[in-house]
Amino acid sequence: MKKILPYISLLVISCLMAYSIYEVATTQYCFTYEHYIGLVLILVALIAIPFNQTVNRYATFVVLLLSTFGQAAFTTTISRTSIWGGISNAKLTIVLQPYCLLLLILFLIFNWEWFKGLVRIFVDWLNKGEQERISE
Repeated sequence: MKKILPYISLLVISCLMAYSIYEVATTQYCFTYEHYIGLVLILVALIAIPFNQTVNRYATFVVLLLSTFGQAAFTTTISRTSIWGGISNAKLTIVLQPYCLLLLILFLIFNWEWFKGLVRIFVDWLNKGEQERISE
């Protein structure tokens, strides 16, 4: 069971994308650029399963992160929710897809150790850049 848990989010979005492909093929719906981004990243994640787990997790994480903020999609119906009104005169609105956010949270729960390593790599990279700026 522990071997299957990290792939639950990928399985769900793969099934949703497969149904979306079926819907596009049998109805008047058409894909947008968000769908193509999602499709390519899902295919990368699926192809990487037997070869490289790191690429698989990165691709799944990126597609879920992009879809949470509305830049990738794997369903024909895209539901978005605005969570911010704006800052003074600039209308800065953050748009989220709530179901994608839930899948991202599920992915992070099941891949927590990998995510901690990813954050550690990012923090080390930031610290390395800060050290270079200080030494100049």
